Amino acid sequence: MKKIGLIGGITPESTILYYRILNQLNSNLLGAPHSTKIIMNSFDFGEIANLQKKGDGICLIN
Repeated sequence: MKKIGLIGGITPESTILYYRILNQLNSNLLGAPHSTKIIMNSFDFGEIANLQKKGDGICLIN
């Protein structure tokens, strides 16, 4: 089975949603109890909020 990379959402709630959907799709494809092999990285929204408060523009998508 191949491994996928996931850049999580800006909040934990959105990251959970992505993770849940990917695992459900994989389970539907391969049958229970299979899950997705994932390497996941997510943003710390606190760091982003602090940069925004300082007026430091950041771009998450190039």
